[in-house]
Amino acid sequence: MLLKSGSQYFSSASLTNAGAYPTRVFNLSTLTGTTAGIVKLRNGGATGDIYVTLNVAASNGANQDFGEQGVLFPDGCWVGFGGASAATIEYAKEF
Repeated sequence: MLLKSGSQYFSSASLTNAGAYPTRVFNLSTLTGTTAGIVKLRNGGATGDIYVTLNVAASNGANQDFGEQGVLFPDGCWVGFGGASAATIEYAKEF
């Protein structure tokens, strides 16, 4: 098993650079504008199961750490937005 780790910045909904490979997310940081926002991490794509939801206050940011083991997305991690303006995740993929 090979691992590749890194971080990725998002300003719109997208699958991580890890693609459809099993992906482990360790940290999620978000920013919002003048309205409150929400970031959802889904397994596999835009309609996949929601594994993580982070609500963010207006004109604020939020950081969620998932510990040493992280959260495993077996089919890749899709980052979706609702009002949040940006997000950065730290992840590792297995392939």
